[in-house]
Amino acid sequence: MPSCSNCGHALEVDARFCPACGTRVVSAGGDEPLIGKTLSGKYRVIERIGRGGMGTVYLSEHIGLRKRVALKVLRPDLQVSEETLRRFQREGIAAGQFTHPNAIQIFDFDRADEGVFYLAMEYVEGADLKAYLREAGRLDLETAADLAGQVLEALAEAHRHGIVHRDLKPENIMIVTSTTGDLSVKVLDFGLSKLIDVPTVGASLHTHYGQIVGTPLYMAPEQGSGEDVDHRSDLYSVGLILFELLSGHSPFKGLSVPELLVKHVAAPPQPISEVHPELKVPADLEELLMRALKRQPEERFQSATEMLDALRNVDPTRTARRRRWRKSGAGGTGGARAGSRRALWLPIAATALVVLAGVGVWEVFVRGNQAATEQELLAGALLSSRPALERTEEENRYVRLLEESRASLATGDLTAATARIEEAHRMPCRDAEAFYVRALVYRARDDADPALADLREALRMAPVFSEAAAVMGWIELERGANDAAREALEHAAELDGESPLTLAGLGALARAERDRKTARELLERAIEGDASCAPAQRELGLLLLAEDEYDASVAALTEAKRLEPQSWRTWAALGEAYLELDRVRDAENQLERAVELGPDAREPLELYAALLVDAERHTEALAVLEPAVKRNPDWIRAQVLTGLAHYGAGSTDQAALFLQRAVDRGDVDARALTLLGVLRQESGRLDEALALYDQAIEADGRLALPHLNRGLVLFQRELYAEAQLSLMKATELDATNAFAQLALGIVCMDYTGDRVTAVDSLTAYRDLDGSDPRVTGWLRRMGAN
Repeated sequence: MPSCSNCGHALEVDARFCPACGTRVVSAGGDEPLIGKTLSGKYRVIERIGRGGMGTVYLSEHIGLRKRVALKVLRPDLQVSEETLRRFQREGIAAGQFTHPNAIQIFDFDRADEGVFYLAMEYVEGADLKAYLREAGRLDLETAADLAGQVLEALAEAHRHGIVHRDLKPENIMIVTSTTGDLSVKVLDFGLSKLIDVPTVGASLHTHYGQIVGTPLYMAPEQGSGEDVDHRSDLYSVGLILFELLSGHSPFKGLSVPELLVKHVAAPPQPISEVHPELKVPADLEELLMRALKRQPEERFQSATEMLDALRNVDPTRTARRRRWRKSGAGGTGGARAGSRRALWLPIAATALVVLAGVGVWEVFVRGNQAATEQELLAGALLSSRPALERTEEENRYVRLLEESRASLATGDLTAATARIEEAHRMPCRDAEAFYVRALVYRARDDADPALADLREALRMAPVFSEAAAVMGWIELERGANDAAREALEHAAELDGESPLTLAGLGALARAERDRKTARELLERAIEGDASCAPAQRELGLLLLAEDEYDASVAALTEAKRLEPQSWRTWAALGEAYLELDRVRDAENQLERAVELGPDAREPLELYAALLVDAERHTEALAVLEPAVKRNPDWIRAQVLTGLAHYGAGSTDQAALFLQRAVDRGDVDARALTLLGVLRQESGRLDEALALYDQAIEADGRLALPHLNRGLVLFQRELYAEAQLSLMKATELDATNAFAQLALGIVCMDYTGDRVTAVDSLTAYRDLDGSDPRVTGWLRRMGAN
């Protein structure tokens, strides 16, 4: 008698549901032996929903969570090693560290008792892009750009985590339709390249053309040649897919895999305007396609964000309705979208510019209308500025999504904030505020480039949007681009000279340029205008910190933290202030929280790790630093701190390894060079040590330690006169260093014959409470008191 796979209750032979727990009854058999089984004690396999080159996908249920998931079970002949399993789990793909609304999330990867490897993924209902195109045919410009843009957004986030897809194709892109008919993209199989790009994977993953991973029709030339690939290979695939969305076919055609690979490598694609002149593809869109499909990776877009920015700047016709997924496959209809003003704004703007040739854009749209204030103009551009009764039901839903995204952002729930704003973005009535709010989300994730791209779009749609200009200035300021920050902030001030956010930004810029008087005036003016302006309070706190007004600094930063509790910058600044007050425990609490809020932010992690190293809590420091170094191998300061932590923990070989990496990657501070010199000196590599001490002195000649150690190396090499000069410099820079005084005294007494310097140095050593008992005898022998 059969039993329930969930609770074990005995079932009737023809039962469809378990009478005890209500679980749907499934049975194994036929060519699907996994159906009806429970993998790893948690995933109950219900039915097959797809099959591909890597394996079979099953609709399943997580028993504990009662949640539907998609299980991709890898083919039995794909022998995944234990090391690959551990690495895949360790790198965080299964832990869900990479999440994006346009990517199917992988949240588990394991081997079941049955011996099969599986990935548990988010389950969504929809059709893949290949099936969608079969039904709908080629797409209008707006829909194609919208779908490709969503794919690029997912890629940008994946690439930021070091994940390259490698097998991007229509079959790996799901099209999901909302209740309003809007389309959204879900990219599949992120992370599978992590499984297959290792030498331990079975040979069945290799084709007879070499170690090639991917689908030939959508491969970049370097993939087809079996060469190394990187994130730019994914961008080539996006170019191919976008070409197909617009034209209905690939730019390359071949009767066999070898022919396709040869065409990708050797033949440039024919411009889409030549293949389909009837499409009237805009010149800048064709330029984008041709650049994406360049054979050499360095000639393509260098990031998904850059390609996305270019795609957003394309100006196709805005009159096509967004295509909705219909089984009939009917195309979109013409006409302006309901509730959208962007389609009307462009021709009006073009007319105004023609009539008023020679007059600046801002004069036309801002100062040219004396009857309308900037606030009135902005209110006319943003749906949220209109009363709810004057908005349609769809527009009210859109405004609610914006509000929910902002609220989630304020609480630090970036996943929810991202989901809400992306849903708002897919609505036909979206306006400039959608781009503005999404920019705030990007900024919270420290992703400056897409944030700036969205802010530029917001200003293009609503030229008087002063907040967008102000935030653009803040982002430029935060990444050290002061000239760009000034341009954006001054423009924001032209639009609204009393905006606290703008005044605070100008104050922060003045502080960065060491004009403290101006900075203080602007920041106090911003707070006077709005005491709840958290950036103004934070910047004032930092200014007071620089002026050694520590208590006042802590008060301002504490208020900033109360107003903006999810800002890692504020927590880090407060931690720095507490360090100045020697309140180490309070500083540690603030910096630890700053690292939690900004896991990819460098400033708080450096401060926190340095605090732990100074406190000789080296194991804790390494626990913080090593994942950061793994994620960012070019982060020199983190490499240095990791070396210091290893040295403190007694791992001199590891310390030398990390410090040498830091030196090899670029400019390193003098202390790190000195420590690496010490390690080389201890291992007997005196020439290398001497060279490192020379570099340290060149980097910062004010430090005594590299001069001291340089003198000791020269002494070991019996270059006594040079050793004396280095040791004299060390004591000149730090007269309180007892060991330097002792070393100089011995060299001068026994090796160079400089009795005067010897007496002075040994006397200084004795006065510093030096503990070597021989010094008194030496001084007496030289006739000193």
